[in-house]
Amino acid sequence: MVLLTSILARLALVFGPAEYFSLILFTLIAACGLTTNKPLKPLIATTFGLLISTIGSDPVAGSDRLTFGLVELWDGINIAVVGIGLFGISETLFRLEEKRTSDKKNKFQFSSLFPKISEIISNIGAMIRGSFIGFFVGVLPGSGALLSTFLSYSTEKKLSKTPEMFGKGAPQGLSGPEASNNASVGGALIPTFGLGIPGSASAAVLMGGLLMVGLQPGPLLFENSSDIVWASFAGFFIANVLLLVLNTAFVPIFAYLIQKLEPYLTPLIASFCFVGVYMINHRLFDIGVMLVFGILGYFLRKAHIPLAPFLFAIILGPMLESNLREALLTTTGDISIFFTRPISLFFLIVTVITIGWPMLKRNIILRSKKR
Repeated sequence: MVLLTSILARLALVFGPAEYFSLILFTLIAACGLTTNKPLKPLIATTFGLLISTIGSDPVAGSDRLTFGLVELWDGINIAVVGIGLFGISETLFRLEEKRTSDKKNKFQFSSLFPKISEIISNIGAMIRGSFIGFFVGVLPGSGALLSTFLSYSTEKKLSKTPEMFGKGAPQGLSGPEASNNASVGGALIPTFGLGIPGSASAAVLMGGLLMVGLQPGPLLFENSSDIVWASFAGFFIANVLLLVLNTAFVPIFAYLIQKLEPYLTPLIASFCFVGVYMINHRLFDIGVMLVFGILGYFLRKAHIPLAPFLFAIILGPMLESNLREALLTTTGDISIFFTRPISLFFLIVTVITIGWPMLKRNIILRSKKR
């Protein structure tokens, strides 16, 4: 991350509005995960998120859009409020539902939370492979930890001498994907800091926090606020060491305590959500917005519509629109600028391939079955 982020930031200086538009478009399509069995649902989430991102004042004309006469919406909807509602309040509602419909408690022994030395040694190969997979997949904008986790799992299953044990407690099926999941975080921060394009949902929340305090992730961040960037990288080094120590020492205790304190978690999560949102702008209106998105997130999750593409679209929507309009203004409305600039054309081609390949693959499978 330290080596590649600054290099990517220097390369990003050659990006213009057309290149950024094509890159953001590719990021949104990649975040949809069109290779899944139900590609329509993430596309619906992305489209709805782009619609939400247009709320507020028009960045060029200055006219109000979808504000319904509310002054509080002139500046758009706060990203942090949306994120807390989508993930915090919806999780609270899910916990309340689970408590009402199920009273089962999983019992385990405290000693079972600690791994054996022999288990760690036998899984070193899986952890190393998972770390490499997670890092390189995490670098791809919008891919996040989910793709790297499944890719690591499938890799370990193919390399295993006992693939039939996967899904039945094979340790490599856990250690590899978990290592991949952790490694994807560092990879996702590379496009976040270098290009201003979040590499995952958590990186999108981090990017939203940087924007809230007046910092613009991307190449200008290295020029104008390099002290903050390198201090952040130093913090990441320290955080990794502390996480290793704290996880090894305290995670088993935390897991044990969480199970014992389960009845008190739901009100605590809800309280922190309400207090946190109110402290952003000291407005009760933000609490109402949080509740709306919390209920919306609950129903989206019930319908198995992913929340990450929705949040991605809300964050990247204004950037997509502004770069599109800037590119068209420089050419007086000529869309050929997106196809005549090599970098922009490259990302558009990759986007078309990302959209078309799953459909082509399904057609090939259907034809082979008919034969």
